[in-house]
Amino acid sequence: MNSVSGKCKASHSSAPSHQRVRSTCPAAVRDTATPTELIRFQHVRYTPPGSQSPILRDVSFTLPHTGLALLVGRSGSGKTTLLSLLAGLSEPTHGCLSLDASPEQRSSREQHTPAHERLRRVGCVFQFPERHFLGATLAQELTFGWPPDEAPPRRATRVAAARTVLAACGLDDLPFGSRLTALSGGLQRRVALAVQLCRAPDVLLLDEPLAGLDWRARSALVPLIARVSCRTCVLASTHDTQLLVPLASAGVWRVEDGRVIRQS
Repeated sequence: MNSVSGKCKASHSSAPSHQRVRSTCPAAVRDTATPTELIRFQHVRYTPPGSQSPILRDVSFTLPHTGLALLVGRSGSGKTTLLSLLAGLSEPTHGCLSLDASPEQRSSREQHTPAHERLRRVGCVFQFPERHFLGATLAQELTFGWPPDEAPPRRATRVAAARTVLAACGLDDLPFGSRLTALSGGLQRRVALAVQLCRAPDVLLLDEPLAGLDWRARSALVPLIARVSCRTCVLASTHDTQLLVPLASAGVWRVEDGRVIRQS
């Protein structure tokens, strides 16, 4: 499992939150974080079924194995559509989308990573994750999909890993029987993040992770996103650039006219 604890810890100084978490990844981690690309879009086009107009026209860009990348742009520009493609919820109508493509694969027709593989390797936290909870309690949500007849040693390993992730997300004091509908928006967002981290995804997608949260919840979530990005490729769409842009070690990308353009 990609750990979100350990070396990547936010400082608790009195500096503003974006300054406190800016240096959460030690130099040794940053220097070795991007030896090769993990994600590659090549001339990706997407036209929704029944539509004549594409939402994404010619998207080409790459992202490294770790770090935070941001997608910015006006509402309706295609940010969420791009995340859905990467998550395996849709397939491009043209072009290739690959995870860990080798140089040989990039020059062949086998470079595209199929949707079922992207679904397995990519975790996604939706803009309002509370609408997508499948369990009534924290325990039910965390264990949804676990094999019911799993051997005790394997189940114990899963439980231990889940406890580690919950602690990293600041949820170790939350009872497993807690009803999700009774939690604050900030806690619900962290539960959704923890559920995805328990899957140990290669890529974590966040759709407007700070939307609808008050300042206290944002102050708790931003350092967590920074810590996760030390070990995992995190791609987030956002309109809230003030807190997240200083942390975008993998770049800020603007979605405009169906294309993705690097801004910084």
